[in-house]
Amino acid sequence: MAQDNYKSWLINTEDFPKESALPAQLKFLLQFAILAPSTHNSQPWQFKIDSNKIYILPNFDKALPVGDKENHFLFLSLGCALENLLVAAQYYGFSFIIKYPSSGDKKIEITLTKIEKSGVAEESLVSYIAKRITNRHKFTDKLPAEEFLNTVRSLGTESMSVDVLSPGEKNNKVKQLVGRITPKLLNEPSFRRELSGYVKTNITKSKFGMPAFVMDVPNFLSLFVPTILKFVNIEKLNKKKQEGAISAAIFIVISAKNNNEEDWVKTGQAFQKINLLATKFNLFTHPMAAPLHDIESRKELQEILQTSFNPHFLFRLGYGAVEPKHSPRMTVDDCMIVE
Repeated sequence: MAQDNYKSWLINTEDFPKESALPAQLKFLLQFAILAPSTHNSQPWQFKIDSNKIYILPNFDKALPVGDKENHFLFLSLGCALENLLVAAQYYGFSFIIKYPSSGDKKIEITLTKIEKSGVAEESLVSYIAKRITNRHKFTDKLPAEEFLNTVRSLGTESMSVDVLSPGEKNNKVKQLVGRITPKLLNEPSFRRELSGYVKTNITKSKFGMPAFVMDVPNFLSLFVPTILKFVNIEKLNKKKQEGAISAAIFIVISAKNNNEEDWVKTGQAFQKINLLATKFNLFTHPMAAPLHDIESRKELQEILQTSFNPHFLFRLGYGAVEPKHSPRMTVDDCMIVE
């Protein structure tokens, strides 16, 4: 039996309340939204249902003032939750209109309308939402099929680019950038203190954060890791783990024309779409956030890509050498705003 803090992953697509009123149906859709990835598994979202609208709001209590000074990754996480919601909504026969956040209004507004449908679309990715797992372990050298990579490339638009970096010069430069910036960031005491609040023991009952098993830490040692991390860069002590963390045949960078909340949310949507497609083909992703932590490293990544767009997200893609585990998860009720 799953612990309470993992039960949200046990969602059954057949449990949709067909005969219930619209608010109950919309709340059911949110069970998919909360399974989105987020920085440090902080789950920085809140939801509100009003008639036929769902609002996704940032929970700034989960903001990361050191690791995410602009709330860039916070809004990207909201975009991942939005994409899950839209995949589920479409699967259950809803059409939708999205109003993205702006500088004066930080919430995402989704207006949903139930429509008649003639059967479920065969290509729905809804069943992969609960199967998706971030894999921070070593990847193999096996390359994804070119057809899959072309599908990923096709997600780019006039205002957003998706660069798929196969083995070669750009790939090597990105790997070197990650290998140089990540240890530097982890050497910062303020960053480690903030991170330590989200690193949990392997037997944690917390509904957010990352159990230490995501860093290959055994159960007994995991009891001490949250405290040790405040004072020591534990990954620096494990060179093999450091090398495994950047092992990948493929790096992907999502960039956008603008640098604002709307583009951050849309970047999150694109990332989550790739996540679900990857899960379908037994592939994994692992975000590499360090090079986007400061302006200098972002510019370096921009120069590697030879683009005028703003790099918003970097991650590796590949086949896992180790089977990862889910991290804890809050429930929909934990995230609801009820007035």
